[in-house]
Amino acid sequence: MSEIHPSIYDIVPSVVKVVGRRFKGFVEESDLRQECYLFAAAKHNQFKDLLDEPNTEKRLQNERRIGWQIKRVRSEEHTSELQSRGLIS
Repeated sequence: MSEIHPSIYDIVPSVVKVVGRRFKGFVEESDLRQECYLFAAAKHNQFKDLLDEPNTEKRLQNERRIGWQIKRVRSEEHTSELQSRGLIS
């Protein structure tokens, strides 16, 4: 597994907070945090170039995009899992 880019350590906590609030009572924040870091490590090569952008404005935009992508994937996985259990419709 690849090293995680240092910027990911700033992105993941906000993603965990947003997704954790949405699925409060259904998911542990520690599990969610671990899943986010695993996802970021798996996508390391794709994220590295985006996060090493020399232009500050573009790099910040890339950080927001990566945060959104992690949030979307985690939310979709948890929604489909809860639907399969019949806990939500």
